[in-house]
Amino acid sequence: MPAADDLRLLSKQERALRISLDNLKEFVQTKHEGADRRALDLRIAKLDEIWEKFSNVRMRIELLTDDVSDGETDPEETEQAKLQRHTKVKKQQDSNNAKILKDFENDVYQLKKIMFGLIQAGTSNSLQIQPHASAVVPQSKVKLPELKLPIFNGRMSDWVTFRDTYKNLIHNDVSLSDMDKFTYLRTSLTGDALQEIASIEISSANYAIAWNALENVYENKKLLVMTHLDSLFALESLRQENFDTLSKLVNGFERNLQMLAKIGENTEGWSTLLQYMLCKRLHPTTLRQWESYYNSKEVPKYQDLVKFLKSHCSVSQSIAPAK
Repeated sequence: MPAADDLRLLSKQERALRISLDNLKEFVQTKHEGADRRALDLRIAKLDEIWEKFSNVRMRIELLTDDVSDGETDPEETEQAKLQRHTKVKKQQDSNNAKILKDFENDVYQLKKIMFGLIQAGTSNSLQIQPHASAVVPQSKVKLPELKLPIFNGRMSDWVTFRDTYKNLIHNDVSLSDMDKFTYLRTSLTGDALQEIASIEISSANYAIAWNALENVYENKKLLVMTHLDSLFALESLRQENFDTLSKLVNGFERNLQMLAKIGENTEGWSTLLQYMLCKRLHPTTLRQWESYYNSKEVPKYQDLVKFLKSHCSVSQSIAPAK
C-alpha cells in the first residue's frame, strides 16, 4: 500500500532527525574549551534545519494518519455512536500528535538557549543534564528572561494590541531567525487566527507569507474602526455607583479610543459626542456630582469629564470599606 510505504519512510526520517538532535545534545554535553564560536553558530543553524524538517515530517505523518480506521465497527452501531467513537479517537490522536511536536520543539529551544548562553558566557563548559526530556542546561548565574508572548484568537478587537506587542517582541527582533519567528507565531495563535495560516508549511521562507496572510485578514481599517465603535456603543449604563463599575466604564471608553487612534482614526473632534455618550451611561448620583462640579453653560470637554471621573474613582476607592 502506497500510504503505508510513505508512512514507513516518514517514520524513518523522523527517527533520523531525533538522532541528529541527540548528536547535538551530546556535543553540548561534551563541549570543551577548544570548541569555538563558529562551531556553536554552525550547530545553531543545524538546529533550525532539524526543526524545520521535523515539523514538515510530522505534518505529513498527521495527514496520512488522519483517516486511519479506528477499529472494526459493530454492524448494529448507530450513526451517532459511530460519530462519537470516531470523534473520541480523533481527539486522542490529535492530542498525541501535538505532544510529540511540543516535546521536540521544547528540546530544540532548550538546546538553542543553551548554545546562546555558552556564546554569551565565553563558551563555558560547566554543564549538567536536565532531567526533563533528556535536555542539557548550563550552570549559569544569569537567568535568561522568559518571553511573555501575546495570544490572538482572531477577535478583531484584540488585533491591534496583538499586532503591536508581537512586532515589538518577535517580528522586529533581528536576532531571531525567520524559522524562530514562524514558531513563535504559531504558538501565539489560536482559533480562527491559527486556521488562517494552518495550511502554510512551516519554513523560514514561509514566515513572511504567514504574517502577510494575517495582515491581509485583520489589517482592515474599516472593520477595525467598526469593531471598536461597536464596543464603544455597547458599553452599558451603570446601575450602581461604585469604584469597580465606574472604573470599567471609563477604561472601556479610553481603551477603545486608544485603539481607534492607533488605527489612524482622528478622534480629537469627537469631544462633544463622547462626553454625551459617557454622561448617558453614568449612575444618576455620579452625574449629579459631575453637574455640580462643572457648573457651566458651556459644553464640557470629554477629557475634563474623564479627569473628573478618574478623580472620583480614586476617592471612591480610598473610602470604600475593606473587603
